[in-house]
Amino acid sequence: MLIKVEDLQVGDEILTAYNAHFRYLRVMRLPRSLYIKDPVTGMKIPKMCRWSTPVQLYGTTIYSAKMNQVEYSRVWGGITHNYTREEWFCTPEDHNIVKYMQLSGRDIWLVKRD
Repeated sequence: MLIKVEDLQVGDEILTAYNAHFRYLRVMRLPRSLYIKDPVTGMKIPKMCRWSTPVQLYGTTIYSAKMNQVEYSRVWGGITHNYTREEWFCTPEDHNIVKYMQLSGRDIWLVKRD
């Protein structure tokens, strides 16, 4: 089921697109609504994104996911170059990393709600 950022709850398991692949996330902290101070009245008003249709902006969400760092090396011109790549897994088991993500304006699919 497609949901919005304001409908999230702690413990929700969601699926969202990120850099041409999916991430299976477990919400650990809800995002806060972002407000700005109106220069004329001094009241707090909701902060909206300005580059597309008006969408209420929220702060980052803390989530857990499963990610492994893969190290590999290549030889180029007789010199060995070492690289590290993040490999994300779209699975609900064995979450081993906690990170932040901005979910405002993203499509969020609810997979499981506790």
